[in-house]
Amino acid sequence: MFEYTSICQEYALILMKKASALAGKEELREDEAKKLHRYLRKAAGIFQNVREKQLPKLAEKSISCSDLDEQIMKCYFLQCCAEAQEGK
Repeated sequence: MFEYTSICQEYALILMKKASALAGKEELREDEAKKLHRYLRKAAGIFQNVREKQLPKLAEKSISCSDLDEQIMKCYFLQCCAEAQEGK
C-alpha cells in the first residue's frame, strides 16, 4: 500500500511540474491553458484520493511534516485547486 501511495503522489507532483512548465511560457495558447488546467485538476484529485482513501489504509502513521502527512496532502490539494482557478 505504501508503494502505491508513493507512486500516486509522485504522479501528482509530475503533473504539477508539467503545469508549471506550461505556465512559465511567455505566450500561452488556449489549448495549452486547457491542458494546464487539466493537469492541475487531475493532480488535485490524486492528492485528495491519497489523503482520504490511501493514507488511512497505511499500517504505520506518517511522521508529522513528512510527504505523506495528511496536512501536507491537503496543502498540495488546495494549492492545485487554487492554481487551477487562478488561470493565467
